[in-house]
Amino acid sequence: MDGSTSRRAFLATATAMTTALAGCSTGGDGTPTTTSTSTDTETATATQTQSQTDTETGTDGGDEIVAPAIDYGEVLTDFSGDNWYPKRGETLSRDEEAAISGKHALHVKNPGNNLSTLAFEPFVPFSLEGKNLSMAVKVDAPVGGRMELRFRAPNGNNRYVATRQLPRGRSDWMRIDFGFTRGWNDPNVANIQELRVAMQGAKGTEVNYWIDDIRITESAGKPNAILAFYGGRDSHYETVLPKLEERGWKAAVPVRPSDIGAAGRMDMDQLREVSDAGWDVCSFPLRPEPLPEMSAERQRKVITEDKEYLESKGFEDGAQHFFAPGNQIGGRTAEILRDVHETGFLYGGSSVGVPPTAPYTLPTINGNAYDSSRDVILRANKHNQLVTLAFSEIGEDGMSVENFEKQLDRIENNAYAGGFNVITPSELDQQYL
Repeated sequence: MDGSTSRRAFLATATAMTTALAGCSTGGDGTPTTTSTSTDTETATATQTQSQTDTETGTDGGDEIVAPAIDYGEVLTDFSGDNWYPKRGETLSRDEEAAISGKHALHVKNPGNNLSTLAFEPFVPFSLEGKNLSMAVKVDAPVGGRMELRFRAPNGNNRYVATRQLPRGRSDWMRIDFGFTRGWNDPNVANIQELRVAMQGAKGTEVNYWIDDIRITESAGKPNAILAFYGGRDSHYETVLPKLEERGWKAAVPVRPSDIGAAGRMDMDQLREVSDAGWDVCSFPLRPEPLPEMSAERQRKVITEDKEYLESKGFEDGAQHFFAPGNQIGGRTAEILRDVHETGFLYGGSSVGVPPTAPYTLPTINGNAYDSSRDVILRANKHNQLVTLAFSEIGEDGMSVENFEKQLDRIENNAYAGGFNVITPSELDQQYL
């Protein structure tokens, strides 16, 4: 696609210049399940995130573009107009020094308040019909906040919401793709009269963040789902594999080398069998020391070693894709991931548009949570988005087999929108990135 071609060409220039936009920050535990332990933190959700620390030059009206800004799609606003309004007493300011695309970034501060809502009223209504929206975000506070976009289409009674859990411990610029997660009444995405941007942190925190490079890009027009089974458990081989084969589906299995053949885990022959069935055997570099606590050199060594190990065992395709363990990825990792991997997955609790503009911050949702995952899945289906479901144990010690089958039924065919195209990370990369 034209957009993805531009993205690859744009990212290719990154190797020439590597200027850090912010200091190193550490990720936290964003796991959406309550069954994780200190010795097995790969539970059904991947991750907390990667940073974008390279600078790149491009042309967008003659202005410099700095990663994670992109150089394709339509810029929704350059923040030059007086059509951004605080709704909770925030201070809004245009920040030229922080800008990564165009003349200004928008700086939002709300000291002493863990909530913030600002409204953008475009001079002409905009449309997301057949389109996706993404933006660059830099958050000093709150740590691990929740960001929510509210699309009034055309008013508050008819609106969509796109909610995204942000990674903890990040103070550098990162790009975020958004997907609709909820809706009220009968919103018309071709007639969006107002966009509200909300930020929420824990009680006792405050709000201090920047946004820039809000872009509208073309949608691929097809709903896609990735099923990721963390840890390569016995239940994934004995229960999941045959049920997916019945439907003609493939999946991803993020594994760490030391777990292969351990008690309750697939051995190498079983991993090769699921690989032969079309599954991606992906990188999951879990160590006793969390990645963000390692030096940059140590992180690079660990990430590279695990990828090369999987490649040496015949899992070349899946090894290109990274699932971050324990939601603990710090701000140094993006450069490493861009050098080593094709995609990176992290917990975000949301779907994203297809093609995504940020392939190293692809969000997962908790696939084991049958009830609470419903809205995200059905909205992603209706609006042709990508949803990545992260699963842990299936069976007696995890999600019941009955609910797992109901989750698969929901993905295959539902009365709301009709079902997904189930793909692997490699197919996402080949088809859309």
